[in-house]
Amino acid sequence: MERSRVVQLVPVAILIAVGAGYLWEIASLTGVPIARDVQMFFVPQKRLLWEALQAREIPLWTPFIGTGAPFLANIQSGFFYPPHWLYAVLPFYVAFDLLIVFHVVLGGLFAFALCRRLGRGLAGSYVGAATWMLGGYFASLLNLLNALQAGAWAPGVAWAALGTMQSVATSVDTSKVGGLGSPRGSIAVLAGVVACAALAGEPQSVLLAMVCAAITVVTWSIREHPSRGTLLRSMGAYGVAALVVLGLVMAQVLPTLEFLSDSGRGSGLSLERAAAFDIKPVRLLYMFVPTDFRDPEYEFGLRSIIGSGDPWLFSIYLGALFPLLAALALRSDRKREARVWLAAAALAILVGLGDSTPVFPWLFEHVPGLSAFRFPEKYFMIAAFAAMLIAAFGAEEATSARRHRGDRWWALAYVAVPLAVLGFINLRYDAVRDWALAFGNTRMAEDYAYAFGLWSQNLAKLAGFAALAVGLVWIYRKGRIQRHWFAILLGALVSGDLAIAGRHLNPVVDVEFYET
Repeated sequence: MERSRVVQLVPVAILIAVGAGYLWEIASLTGVPIARDVQMFFVPQKRLLWEALQAREIPLWTPFIGTGAPFLANIQSGFFYPPHWLYAVLPFYVAFDLLIVFHVVLGGLFAFALCRRLGRGLAGSYVGAATWMLGGYFASLLNLLNALQAGAWAPGVAWAALGTMQSVATSVDTSKVGGLGSPRGSIAVLAGVVACAALAGEPQSVLLAMVCAAITVVTWSIREHPSRGTLLRSMGAYGVAALVVLGLVMAQVLPTLEFLSDSGRGSGLSLERAAAFDIKPVRLLYMFVPTDFRDPEYEFGLRSIIGSGDPWLFSIYLGALFPLLAALALRSDRKREARVWLAAAALAILVGLGDSTPVFPWLFEHVPGLSAFRFPEKYFMIAAFAAMLIAAFGAEEATSARRHRGDRWWALAYVAVPLAVLGFINLRYDAVRDWALAFGNTRMAEDYAYAFGLWSQNLAKLAGFAALAVGLVWIYRKGRIQRHWFAILLGALVSGDLAIAGRHLNPVVDVEFYET
């Protein structure tokens, strides 16, 4: 029993170590992110919050925006967000860096807990958590701190919502008080998690997290077939939790709503403004080929080989192993859930394409409240959430060593396709250059050879990881390595691939840069 408990903590410890190592400059307090909104918005804003908390004052107003503006009423200020109270007791840059690492690791731990609650083993849960914590979507949020904070709680919202239904389903006496595992305890946990997510500073991410939680609960209910009484009591529990959340967040929400009524969003945005920063169809390639092209003349940001301008999400990379894991998930005992999540991801991507398809304009016209939100790329959060669970299902199936018809052909195609594309672009250099420049920018035209080299390098990485994954599965099925070693190597492949792809998306500078 004791050994089993220790073993279950090993993936948790590895997740924490990987998250801290992935952000080692920030975790060691020697560097501070600088890309985009961090430099221009979040560092000055959090500095003002730090000064107020250090002085034990409530920061109602900021003199540094225009001729002055409400501060506390701006939900991004995060005065009521509990983790931000760390600013009251630590030096500014220490608290700033520790909060970034905390939220990255928190997202991974919540993802791991959710996968475990869905019945996945240690290996599948770790792969799912790494896919979320290190995946392109979450890695892109390091320069959008409010979205990072809210995104960290997203798997926790689904974990707590599912836990509430499970506690209701297994409880004999719904009035039982003792323990967090009781219905009342699970309601308290759910209310606390949702309240923290709501106060984190990105309302749209919280709404998307609730959509993901709803899909999670519904798919679990379809599989487990809870009784009608359980469903009704669960709906009541969710209603109670919602009332508690409203009570907890009203100190922030009421000033924000008043502030919103005086802002440009009070009467809704135009379709053109709301659809800004959508996913261009050509960028869907980046779900499987990592984006790590950095313009040497653009020190604090990123340029892509395909597509002009800066995306809202620097990366939408799901991982080189994701096609393999998705194929395995569709053949696993959770294949129905995997199909649901693939459909949800596809719909989210269609919405994320903005005005490139009729989907987003139609929703913008017919869904009340949608006109208050910008940037369709944000809807990719649902696709990233789906990828997390699909990866967990697929990894669990991989460790089962079951064989399926067509496995060899699928494995061959999985490795051959990136190799074929790599060969094609090198043989048809001029044609590919002309195609890419049609979507590119001036910098691409000036130094295409550099961008082309990185594109080839990324395709080679993709083919290499695909070959390693297929080879690892083949060796395991041949009985050459034990299951626990296979699980460790599979987790290392997933973590390494995603960490390499996202490592340089968000540059950091020495603390002295900001202090100067």
